[in-house]
Amino acid sequence: MAYMQRLAWARANPQDMMVAWSYTLARRFDSAAMRAAALTAAAGLALIAAFRHRRQPAIAYAAGIVGSLLASPYLHLYDFMLLFPAAWLLLRVAPAAWVLPPLLACYLFLLLSTHGGPGRGGCSSASASGSARSRARLLAGWPLTRRPT
Repeated sequence: MAYMQRLAWARANPQDMMVAWSYTLARRFDSAAMRAAALTAAAGLALIAAFRHRRQPAIAYAAGIVGSLLASPYLHLYDFMLLFPAAWLLLRVAPAAWVLPPLLACYLFLLLSTHGGPGRGGCSSASASGSARSRARLLAGWPLTRRPT
Protein backbone atom coordinates (compact mmCIF):
# COMPACT_ATOMS: atom_id res chain seq x y z
CA MET A 1 0.00 0.00 0.00
CA ALA A 2 2.80 2.47 0.91
CA TYR A 3 4.59 1.69 -2.35
CA MET A 4 1.46 2.49 -4.36
CA GLN A 5 1.12 5.79 -2.51
CA ARG A 6 4.72 6.67 -3.36
CA LEU A 7 4.12 5.83 -7.02
CA ALA A 8 1.01 8.01 -7.03
CA TRP A 9 2.95 10.87 -5.45
CA ALA A 10 5.79 10.47 -7.99
CA ARG A 11 3.27 10.50 -10.85
CA ALA A 12 1.66 13.67 -9.46
CA ASN A 13 5.03 15.41 -8.83
CA PRO A 14 7.38 14.45 -11.68
CA GLN A 15 9.52 17.60 -11.30
CA ASP A 16 10.58 16.49 -7.82
CA MET A 17 11.70 13.11 -9.11
CA MET A 18 14.06 14.40 -11.81
CA VAL A 19 17.70 13.60 -11.23
CA ALA A 20 20.27 16.19 -12.34
CA TRP A 21 17.49 18.21 -13.93
CA SER A 22 18.26 21.65 -12.56
CA TYR A 23 21.29 22.32 -14.79
CA THR A 24 19.57 21.63 -18.11
CA LEU A 25 18.09 23.91 -20.72
CA ALA A 26 14.84 21.92 -20.54
CA ARG A 27 14.37 22.98 -16.92
CA ARG A 28 13.76 26.57 -18.06
CA PHE A 29 10.47 25.68 -19.81
CA ASP A 30 7.24 24.69 -18.09
CA SER A 31 5.31 23.08 -20.93
CA ALA A 32 6.38 19.84 -22.54
CA ALA A 33 5.91 21.31 -26.02
CA MET A 34 8.21 24.28 -25.34
CA ARG A 35 10.74 21.94 -23.73
CA ALA A 36 10.75 19.67 -26.77
CA ALA A 37 11.01 22.67 -29.12
CA ALA A 38 13.98 24.12 -27.22
CA LEU A 39 15.85 20.81 -27.12
CA THR A 40 15.14 20.17 -30.79
CA ALA A 41 16.33 23.68 -31.68
CA ALA A 42 19.55 23.21 -29.68
CA ALA A 43 20.29 19.89 -31.37
CA GLY A 44 19.34 21.29 -34.79
CA LEU A 45 21.57 24.35 -34.41
CA ALA A 46 24.48 22.11 -33.41
CA LEU A 47 23.91 19.95 -36.49
CA ILE A 48 23.72 23.01 -38.75
CA ALA A 49 26.94 24.43 -37.26
CA ALA A 50 28.70 21.09 -37.67
CA PHE A 51 27.50 20.79 -41.26
CA ARG A 52 28.55 24.33 -42.16
CA HIS A 53 32.04 23.72 -40.76
CA ARG A 54 32.44 20.13 -41.99
CA ARG A 55 35.82 20.97 -43.52
CA GLN A 56 37.12 21.95 -40.08
CA PRO A 57 36.56 18.92 -37.84
CA ALA A 58 37.59 20.78 -34.67
CA ILE A 59 34.71 23.25 -35.06
CA ALA A 60 32.30 20.45 -35.92
CA TYR A 61 33.34 18.53 -32.79
CA ALA A 62 33.04 21.64 -30.62
CA ALA A 63 29.55 22.30 -32.00
CA GLY A 64 28.61 18.69 -31.27
CA ILE A 65 29.86 18.91 -27.69
CA VAL A 66 28.00 22.14 -26.98
CA GLY A 67 24.86 20.93 -28.75
CA SER A 68 24.81 17.66 -26.85
CA LEU A 69 25.12 19.51 -23.53
CA LEU A 70 22.31 21.90 -24.46
CA ALA A 71 20.02 19.12 -25.68
CA SER A 72 20.75 16.75 -22.80
CA PRO A 73 17.84 15.95 -20.49
CA TYR A 74 20.18 15.37 -17.51
CA LEU A 75 23.38 17.17 -16.55
CA HIS A 76 25.68 17.13 -13.57
CA LEU A 77 28.17 19.86 -12.71
CA TYR A 78 31.08 17.78 -13.96
CA ASP A 79 29.43 17.48 -17.38
CA PHE A 80 30.18 21.15 -17.94
CA MET A 81 33.88 20.30 -17.95
CA LEU A 82 33.28 19.08 -21.52
CA LEU A 83 33.10 22.74 -22.48
CA PHE A 84 36.87 23.01 -21.98
CA PRO A 85 37.82 20.57 -24.75
CA ALA A 86 35.25 22.34 -26.95
CA ALA A 87 36.86 25.71 -26.20
CA TRP A 88 40.32 24.27 -26.77
CA LEU A 89 39.28 22.86 -30.14
CA LEU A 90 37.73 26.15 -31.16
CA LEU A 91 40.71 28.21 -30.01
CA ARG A 92 43.09 25.97 -31.95
CA VAL A 93 41.27 26.70 -35.19
CA ALA A 94 40.21 30.32 -34.69
CA PRO A 95 42.27 31.94 -31.94
CA ALA A 96 41.01 35.34 -30.87
CA ALA A 97 42.30 37.43 -28.01
CA TRP A 98 38.83 38.64 -27.02
CA VAL A 99 37.63 35.07 -26.38
CA LEU A 100 40.03 34.34 -23.54
CA PRO A 101 38.58 36.66 -20.82
CA PRO A 102 34.99 35.32 -21.13
CA LEU A 103 36.32 31.75 -21.14
CA LEU A 104 38.31 32.42 -17.98
CA ALA A 105 35.30 34.02 -16.29
CA CYS A 106 33.20 30.96 -17.14
CA TYR A 107 35.96 28.69 -15.91
CA LEU A 108 36.14 30.47 -12.56
CA PHE A 109 32.37 30.30 -12.24
CA LEU A 110 32.43 26.54 -12.89
CA LEU A 111 35.38 26.06 -10.59
CA LEU A 112 33.60 27.75 -7.71
CA SER A 113 30.17 26.21 -8.36
CA THR A 114 28.75 23.51 -6.15
CA HIS A 115 25.29 22.05 -5.77
CA GLY A 116 24.65 24.72 -3.15
CA GLY A 117 25.28 27.49 -5.68
CA PRO A 118 28.26 29.35 -7.07
CA GLY A 119 31.11 30.10 -4.73
CA ARG A 120 30.07 27.88 -1.83
CA GLY A 121 32.76 25.51 -0.69
CA GLY A 122 35.10 23.84 -3.10
CA CYS A 123 38.49 25.46 -2.99
CA SER A 124 40.01 28.61 -1.62
CA SER A 125 40.18 31.67 -3.82
CA ALA A 126 43.99 31.59 -3.77
CA SER A 127 44.19 28.09 -5.18
CA ALA A 128 41.36 28.85 -7.60
CA SER A 129 43.14 31.87 -9.01
CA GLY A 130 46.42 29.98 -9.31
CA SER A 131 44.72 27.08 -11.04
CA ALA A 132 42.82 29.46 -13.32
CA ARG A 133 46.04 31.24 -14.29
CA SER A 134 47.67 27.92 -15.15
CA ARG A 135 44.75 26.81 -17.26
CA ALA A 136 44.53 30.23 -18.91
CA ARG A 137 48.15 29.96 -19.91
CA LEU A 138 47.55 26.46 -21.27
CA LEU A 139 44.48 27.61 -23.21
CA ALA A 140 46.42 30.49 -24.68
CA GLY A 141 49.27 28.18 -25.66
CA TRP A 142 51.77 29.85 -23.34
CA PRO A 143 54.33 27.70 -21.57
CA LEU A 144 53.95 27.20 -17.86
CA THR A 145 56.87 28.45 -15.83
CA ARG A 146 58.17 26.44 -12.91
CA ARG A 147 59.61 27.91 -9.80
CA PRO A 148 63.09 26.71 -8.92
CA THR A 149 63.06 24.27 -6.04
